[in-house]
Amino acid sequence: WFDVEPKEGVIESGRRIEFTVTFKSAALNARRHYAAAFLVRTDDGFSRPVTLHAETDFVAPFKVENPRDIVVYGQKTGERTWTFEVPEKHTYYVFLRGSNPKTSGNFFQPAENKVVPVIDGVKRAAACPQLKAWPTWAPVNPETYNITGFEFDAGTHEIELAEVAEGVSVEGLALAHEPSDMEGQSREE
Repeated sequence: WFDVEPKEGVIESGRRIEFTVTFKSAALNARRHYAAAFLVRTDDGFSRPVTLHAETDFVAPFKVENPRDIVVYGQKTGERTWTFEVPEKHTYYVFLRGSNPKTSGNFFQPAENKVVPVIDGVKRAAACPQLKAWPTWAPVNPETYNITGFEFDAGTHEIELAEVAEGVSVEGLALAHEPSDMEGQSREE
């Protein structure tokens, strides 16, 4: 998933060499974090590793239990905007993949995890995902404990996050037929 130039050569003692590392973005599509190393061999036969790390926008897919249920992933089209191609009219539950290192626990946190969605141009009641300190899928719902679905017709829809609380990191949005499809969808898969 990367190239290094030069690939071979001789470095004179005490001299400096510059390596150019090129990431192959088309190959960085299967996970969120990549790590690798290349080696620089010295005269004494030892090798010095140079470690590389890459982070992508990859979001692991849901593991939907019921094959009749539908999960629609949002395509990010702006800083805080996602579009969705909804295949059929249905009540969908909006889920946000994100985290908040400032979150105070596993309980409902209305103020510290506040986001305000605008669905197809209509601002909805303030929504508060139950985010954790690590990346997780959390429901977007009004400031209650109840998870609320939204009616979507078949076709293209847009969700913009008009407001995002400080500390909340948003990685993606998705729509799901059933909230139960999301149970256990937490840390990186």
